[in-house]
Amino acid sequence: MKQTFSLSVTLILLLSLGSCATNKFRSAEVSPSEITDLRIFKPISFIEGINKGNKAELSDSLSFYSSVLWVDVLKQNDFRIPLGKEIEIDDPYFNTELEKQTIRFFDQLIMAGNVGNVEVPPLVVAVLDDEKNRFGLLTIHAGFTRRKGNYGGQVAKAVGIGILTLGMYAPVPTKANSSVFVAIIDNSTSKTIFYNRSILTDKEPLDPKVLDKQINKLFKRYFW
Repeated sequence: MKQTFSLSVTLILLLSLGSCATNKFRSAEVSPSEITDLRIFKPISFIEGINKGNKAELSDSLSFYSSVLWVDVLKQNDFRIPLGKEIEIDDPYFNTELEKQTIRFFDQLIMAGNVGNVEVPPLVVAVLDDEKNRFGLLTIHAGFTRRKGNYGGQVAKAVGIGILTLGMYAPVPTKANSSVFVAIIDNSTSKTIFYNRSILTDKEPLDPKVLDKQINKLFKRYFW
């Protein structure tokens, strides 16, 4: 099922690098100090492994580990982020539809002129209603990592291509990438009150220190 969404996430990454993409948004209507019991939706993760031949392959196991690791590192910051419990949904069909709506939601957030006008996914609203909770945190984590030994070969290829084209074109190989997109929902108004992204190249997406650095970047000047 994850492969159904991989194209959309690739689009998210490409769009987010564009000059017209939304970088950060915070609503003036809700102060960060008002946020309590911020419920954690299951992160949607897409981690690819770069294998021999420089071929990317979406890995369910790496993506699953990424999701678990993100929540773990997030909870280590609960002394400065007003986190509540994780939201657990047992219905596989509901989870799939929730993921689809959430990915479309982030697609829209990235390109929105006014993030506050982007409609919150109906299933996100339904979950927060059912939980009787006002605030929810949505996250997408996308990235890739290379198998050991793969990066050196790509550097050599890049140098070779640069020589062949007399330096007019020299692709720069990227060892890894970790891209995190977050949004905080206020269910009392069904609006997004905070959106941010962190894109780190040459950083391993499954390194807790990298994720902690991204959390600091994402929420700095908001919660602290």
